[in-house]
Amino acid sequence: MKKIIRTFILLVTCMIFAAPAEAQLKFGIKGGINLSKGDFNTVSKASQSLEAKNYTGFFIGPTAQLNIPIINLGVEGSLLFNQSGTKYTYTNGTVTRDGTNTQNALEIPINLRYTIGLGSVAGIYFAAGPSFKFDIGDKDGFSEVADKVVTSKWKNQEVAINLGGGLRLLKHLEVGLNYRMPLTNSAKDNINGTSTGTSTLLDAGSYKNKTWQISAAYIF
Repeated sequence: MKKIIRTFILLVTCMIFAAPAEAQLKFGIKGGINLSKGDFNTVSKASQSLEAKNYTGFFIGPTAQLNIPIINLGVEGSLLFNQSGTKYTYTNGTVTRDGTNTQNALEIPINLRYTIGLGSVAGIYFAAGPSFKFDIGDKDGFSEVADKVVTSKWKNQEVAINLGGGLRLLKHLEVGLNYRMPLTNSAKDNINGTSTGTSTLLDAGSYKNKTWQISAAYIF
């Protein structure tokens, strides 16, 4: 997988330096909603269980597009502040409580895009490429759940693959849907008796935080 990512970055770099005079470099701002969920199987010990639920966050930041109209190909790179996380349901016997852990990060997606024009006012685009996330918040997130503490130890870096598409309107406005699939682990979760305790009651292990992203961008 690392070889695939390196090949992709090399391809994008070659496109940028070999771009013809007709290539168009544009800048804009991009934002949207994250719908993320930790991808791990519920681990039970005795009468206790931990289950991940959907978490709603957001992302926003500048974006740049290099488009080659002749072949309808382009490259998009963004620098995004990304808030994501995981919601939990923790069951201890007959007691069930919900908790939430949040991660703040900087994300750099680099996507190769193919656009199909629908006249002069609209177009459909398809995008794919790697995304690099860097944690900038508290690495250890705590949530009190059913008198226990759920701990998320967020990874410092995360690499993911983006697959998505969207609609371009009036040459300036874009709306899109993207699925973000981590290639490396996002975090490691466990449950302790207290926030300072060392006794692990349940270990959910490392997991990947898969995310659907709904975006809107304005290109100047």
